[in-house]
Amino acid sequence: EVMWAGVFLLLIMYVFSLALTQGVVGHLASSNSDVNPAMIRYWGGIGSAMSTCFMAVTGGISWEVASDPLFEVSQIWWWLFVTYVGFTVFAVLNVMTGVFCQSAIQSAQHDTELLLQNMLAERDDHLKRIKDLFSRLDKDGSGSLTLSELEDHLGDPAVQAYFASLELSITDVWSFFKLLETDEESEISPDAFFEGCQRLKGFARSLDLAKLMHQTQLMAKKQVDFMNQTSQTLDKITSKMPNDKESGER
Repeated sequence: EVMWAGVFLLLIMYVFSLALTQGVVGHLASSNSDVNPAMIRYWGGIGSAMSTCFMAVTGGISWEVASDPLFEVSQIWWWLFVTYVGFTVFAVLNVMTGVFCQSAIQSAQHDTELLLQNMLAERDDHLKRIKDLFSRLDKDGSGSLTLSELEDHLGDPAVQAYFASLELSITDVWSFFKLLETDEESEISPDAFFEGCQRLKGFARSLDLAKLMHQTQLMAKKQVDFMNQTSQTLDKITSKMPNDKESGER
């Protein structure tokens, strides 16, 4: 599209340059007076005329300077050049700007799709490395990890390199095991290991901190409600119990 827009602009420049050059050359052939040097410079041939048309719409020269020699020839040619400048500036160049913008938008969309494809490819590669790591740690082939298996392999440089490639820093084996453990069992399933490594990968994000704060607030609210309910229950039980004085009289 950009190429065709450039071809269209060149075609317009060529047509107007050809018409203006013919008018100037015809005037020079029939004129016996002195020739204006600017007329030869700007409109003496098809090449110089196309150069003048190009510079007039791109800021190379003022279109008024180029139009003055045409006014000496005829007002018709002057108005034709003014029409060319107005049509090119307000129509053709705006169309070309729109074409460039559309091309940039399409390129940005393509870049976005490419970025998504790269993200998916990185995610698949990350999951593959986690599976390889799990297979390396599960030395007995039971399909699950125990704390002893994890402790035995964390000193292995190859396993440490695996964790480093996953952007995981393991300083406390027991804490790491408990963070991956989803229930009270002493083993970690493959799904729990995959999800845990994904969750622990890299640094904490703002979303992770916000979720932690939200869960803490919910737990604090539940604890306060439980304490209030317990206090009310104890008050009811206490109110129903006979006091010491009544018990003595009886």
